[in-house]
Amino acid sequence: MDPGVPGAIAGLSAEPPASRPETPDPGGITPQDWPAVAAGLPVGGAARALALNSEWLSGDDRQIRLRVAIHTYADGGGHDRLRTVLSEYFGRVLRLEVEYGATGDDTAHAVDQAERARRQQAAEQAVERDALVRALAQRFSARVVPGSVRPPGGAPSAHR
Repeated sequence: MDPGVPGAIAGLSAEPPASRPETPDPGGITPQDWPAVAAGLPVGGAARALALNSEWLSGDDRQIRLRVAIHTYADGGGHDRLRTVLSEYFGRVLRLEVEYGATGDDTAHAVDQAERARRQQAAEQAVERDALVRALAQRFSARVVPGSVRPPGGAPSAHR
């Protein structure tokens, strides 16, 4: 340690500080990326409903285009809040254009519903294969009521 350097400065290293994670680029987001992005945005109410039920159309340095199948989401009060949150997320001021039209499987809500259905089907198949359940059904002429099986962690989601 150099005797002429104060202690607070002497402890600094010549290594560059850990760099911040790179800000996402709206031009690099795909429709398949959007459900995870939308579900992770720190937003609630009408803005959350808009995010979760929208489909990514495009994005660039100036604007983001989304599509929703429910007209009230396109014109509702969540638009401005979602635009603000997306601008913060992408680290630049963006315009948000939301159009009304049919959506497919690339909304956060659709992805969540598909995952729930997959877990439900897996739980029902596990029950059907369970030896104890089969023995009880045979012994008591019972049957499992369709839809009565709950998958593990099957609590309702916050955005249902």
